[in-house]
Amino acid sequence: MTPTLILAGLGNFCWAYAIVLAIAWFRAVGQRDLRKHVGHFVELMGSFIPGIALVFAIMMIGTALQMGWIIGLIIMLFPGSLVVGLHLEVARLNDYDQQIDNRRMAITVCLALANAQLTFRRVLDADPVRP
Repeated sequence: MTPTLILAGLGNFCWAYAIVLAIAWFRAVGQRDLRKHVGHFVELMGSFIPGIALVFAIMMIGTALQMGWIIGLIIMLFPGSLVVGLHLEVARLNDYDQQIDNRRMAITVCLALANAQLTFRRVLDADPVRP
């Protein structure tokens, strides 16, 4: 397995977990007072700022130093930063429950495996490039 495929797999898992956490965030905010929805959205965007700033800084440094391989890290870092921000906000809005967390992780694994299966089937079934 190449490092790019490993990073793509981790990024795939992070995207799946970000989708599950986004649904959990929408459900948690939906249970709150209607007048607080904008405030919760602003707090969510604020929790994304450090991670996205890190991704932007790594991208700029990699480009400035002409290290093309470092751009491959963005495959995992961008969805990972979204996961961190969403997880912080979901944890702030809801009480911690191990069973709910286990269900979220099971759904995440199912989504990630389904997406990986679809993605890698396209990669493996592709016709080789002919000169």
